[in-house]
Amino acid sequence: MSWGDAEATCRSLSSHLASIHSAEENEFIYVLMGKIHNHTTGESYWIGGHDIFKEGDYMWTDGSKWDYATFGYGQPDNLGGENYIGSWYPDNDHITWNDYPASYSFPFVCKYQLRNRICCDSGY
Repeated sequence: MSWGDAEATCRSLSSHLASIHSAEENEFIYVLMGKIHNHTTGESYWIGGHDIFKEGDYMWTDGSKWDYATFGYGQPDNLGGENYIGSWYPDNDHITWNDYPASYSFPFVCKYQLRNRICCDSGY
């Protein structure tokens, strides 16, 4: 699915493409997605990072602070107008990111905001 369609799907589920704020969260998503990492055969996945408004000024679709990044060597390179972030390949035992054109077709990760909710009647 394209990046735009992936974000639209996440929004239809009251979420956004995943924002990632730590190496641990990045690893968790990598494992969750089945450790797919061969971007040359389409085995990457979309996350919610992009720089569509200003080149090199990355942001998350959920509006959270851009406080973590793990781009692969020489990335992001904006080759041909690449503005959308997906997984790239493992490097030194952690998954790195790359910038891709929105039209590439990858699986994707939605991230939901959990809210405090009462799960049971009082007394349980």
